[in-house]
Amino acid sequence: MSKLFKPYSKSYGSFYRFFDHLPDGEPCLCLGTMTARDRIKGFLMPNSIKEERAAFVIPLKMAYLYAESKSGEPSHYLMQRSFLVAKHLGLDSEKSTIKNIVDAILDGIPDLVSMMPLDTTLSIKQIEQKAEQQGLIIKMDGQTVLDAS
Repeated sequence: MSKLFKPYSKSYGSFYRFFDHLPDGEPCLCLGTMTARDRIKGFLMPNSIKEERAAFVIPLKMAYLYAESKSGEPSHYLMQRSFLVAKHLGLDSEKSTIKNIVDAILDGIPDLVSMMPLDTTLSIKQIEQKAEQQGLIIKMDGQTVLDAS
């Protein structure tokens, strides 16, 4: 790789695409909702209204499912998942919304692939401190796994 990719975000109207890293350091592409406060401030606020925020995360190891390897066209999996993404983000299932979701994912895959993994040598205590600072809440199947808010 000739240059280091720096993550950025891009707005798609009712949601935005951004890049981040999972706790194990793996790069991921995220689609997230925008709150009115975020739009006014013009950037992502870590402690804005948490109940109104949602994100759909695609880890690097799962990126191959979303595009056909030879043509780069959207895969059947992506077309099915785009409806679930819209529902997860609280968006409507109109044709334009689904097209924006598909475009956001397909346009982001090359950048996702070029991202470097993070150094994950932080101790568990440091990770818990960072989670507490950010007010992180992790839910799985409706149950709270971690509440550091």
